[in-house]
Amino acid sequence: MRVDEYSVSCEVKVTANWKKQNQQQAIKDFNQAIEISPRYAAAYYQRGLIQENRQDKLNDLQFAALTYLQFNNYSEAANVLEDIDKLYLEMNPDAAIKESPTGSPTLSADLKKSPHQLMIEGREALDKSDLQTALEKYRLARQIFWDRKDTKKHQEVQQIISAIEGKKR
Repeated sequence: MRVDEYSVSCEVKVTANWKKQNQQQAIKDFNQAIEISPRYAAAYYQRGLIQENRQDKLNDLQFAALTYLQFNNYSEAANVLEDIDKLYLEMNPDAAIKESPTGSPTLSADLKKSPHQLMIEGREALDKSDLQTALEKYRLARQIFWDRKDTKKHQEVQQIISAIEGKKR
């Protein structure tokens, strides 16, 4: 441990284990941090990043994003949501190919975008604490997922919307 007039720093066991590629020990350390503080979003996020099982990874990242939203940490939530989208696209490669119809002149510009693009724009709005725009983008993405009968992604986006709506009250 090092102490100076500006800061105190010490080796963090979790980070050391992670850097040493001791993944299982790092996960145990994150589990312990979560046990001590069950709403510690950063521990869920970091554990999610190193999980091998994609569903476990997704669960941790989703919990971290929702927790960051609950604590009004929109910038961190946006970062985690970006990782969730990347993971979702890894798990569902065809989802990136499907786009909304673009031939109709009556559709608004947003309806011509893919739901993933709308979610990116929603994250960007969250990063700027623009909750209204974020909600609009996420609601459109949710509707597109519903129309495509992608109930899993629809539910994930609904959780994000619910968390944002809880902040607006």
